[in-house]
Amino acid sequence: EIVEGSVFPQLVCTVEDTRLGYGVKIANLHLRPPLNLDGTAHLETARITGHVRLAEVRNIVHAHHGLEILAGDFNEQDGAHALSYLVDSMATNGMRDAVADYVPSHKETHRWPFFFGTTLHKRLDHIVYQT
Repeated sequence: EIVEGSVFPQLVCTVEDTRLGYGVKIANLHLRPPLNLDGTAHLETARITGHVRLAEVRNIVHAHHGLEILAGDFNEQDGAHALSYLVDSMATNGMRDAVADYVPSHKETHRWPFFFGTTLHKRLDHIVYQT
C-alpha cells in the first residue's frame, strides 16, 4: 500500500544463510523528508510531515510481519514520530534503536550547512533491530 505523501519506495528483503538454515527479514527505509512536496521547507515542515513518516513505518511493519531490522534515513531525530512508534510502541516485540543504544547522543549522522556559516547536526539515520 502506498502512503499518501510518501516520496520514496521502501525495500524489504530476506537475507538467507543456507549454512545456518535461516533468514533475516530487513527493511531499508527512506522516509518522507521534512520538506513540502514542492521541495520547499519552513520552520514547521518537519513537524507537519511527521504523520507521513509514522504512516510509512506503520504500513511497512503491518505489511511485512516478522521484520528483524529496519534501517535507513528516517529523516527525523531521536524520539520523533516513526522512531518512537517502533521503539516505544513495539517494545513488547523487542525492538531496539541501535543508534540510541550504541552511539553517544552528541554524535550525529547528518550535517547540513545552514545560514551564516552554521551547520545543523542531526541524527536522522537509524537502525532498529529485533532483540
